[in-house]
Amino acid sequence: MPQPTSTRRNLHAEITDQLLGAIESGPGSFMLPWHSDAGSPLHLPVNAATGRSYTGINILSLWIAATRSNLTQPVWAIYRQWAERGGQVRKGERAATVIFYKEFITDAEPTDTESKGQRRVARATAVFSAEQVTGFTPPPPIPRLANGEFEHLSAVDNFIADTNAIIRQSGDRAYYDRSADLIQMPSVKRFMGTSTSTVAEAFYSTVLHELVHWSGAAHRLDRTFGERFGDQAYAAEELVAKSAPHS
Repeated sequence: MPQPTSTRRNLHAEITDQLLGAIESGPGSFMLPWHSDAGSPLHLPVNAATGRSYTGINILSLWIAATRSNLTQPVWAIYRQWAERGGQVRKGERAATVIFYKEFITDAEPTDTESKGQRRVARATAVFSAEQVTGFTPPPPIPRLANGEFEHLSAVDNFIADTNAIIRQSGDRAYYDRSADLIQMPSVKRFMGTSTSTVAEAFYSTVLHELVHWSGAAHRLDRTFGERFGDQAYAAEELVAKSAPHS
């Protein structure tokens, strides 16, 4: 196999730089399932040709590109795919980068008895949003339901009440405050529904997520939360909350 050179593109480094740049330029701009003061909610990006959703790091990469260029349509494709559908990428439009992995067979490692010669190599390709293309009519925006369409679920309400957690509703942030031992939530009136999530689902999934963090306090399950955003303990705590049954 050819050896990497200093001029070869480092795709992982490029994506990492994009992530760091997005975090440093606007760490508070990521949209959650309630109304806040900036932008529109982000939806899973899909390919215009196949209809399949992008996965893995490509989701974050396309979210960053959409936020950077103020794009709201989560529909993407390469230049050729747009052309095959009668679309033309406008001159000067900035492409986003997605990564896919190509498998190939090479000689097995002579010192590795389990080696079958299978290798994977990362390839980068440029994609454009539907909003960067002429001659193509994007699908209508994903609808939101009215703020007031909230259907209480008595079983969930009772479960939340039985925890005896202190939950305050104000502002536009959701988090568990360890020092005050309380959960801060946006008002239920801020939450919005989409074609895939009701207002109730958006609200309840958020408060239950914060209740998982609440459960890890020292006088409850005594989990290690981490000392700062992004450290290993903080990331592990987020994985606990994400993998809880409510998710």
